[in-house]
Amino acid sequence: MNRDRWITAGIVLALLFSLLGLAIDLNQGPAPEYEAAAALRPVTYDWMSATLITSTAQGSDSVNVGYYREALGYIYTTVNTGTITYTIQSSPDGGDTWFDHTDLTAVSATGGVSVPLSTFGPTLRITCAVGGTTNVTTTAWLSLKE
Repeated sequence: MNRDRWITAGIVLALLFSLLGLAIDLNQGPAPEYEAAAALRPVTYDWMSATLITSTAQGSDSVNVGYYREALGYIYTTVNTGTITYTIQSSPDGGDTWFDHTDLTAVSATGGVSVPLSTFGPTLRITCAVGGTTNVTTTAWLSLKE
């Protein structure tokens, strides 16, 4: 074989091996360490942002949590007077019908609490019910993981 044929054969073999390697990589998908890291990063929603509550009210907009499997609610309360009860509610139909999921009753001291949530419907919200003359500031977040 002359020199040009060797060069051409080498280029063809190099292209074949690189295409074969590319096909193998495409079939394997992302590396497992990247999948694990992505699964550990929660998505966080701001449910209530330093909201002053003086009467019973729905505390937050509803959040569509359709395909998430785990949730953690964070509630920080600054109590000036009175008590407040938080209820995390779940809806199976996008917000037409609500069911109580978790209650935090008669919170009367300033502080924070985290509430693990499981087996919930595709939509969540938080509501507030006050007791007595109440002046409470609430900040709440919802952290979701697949």
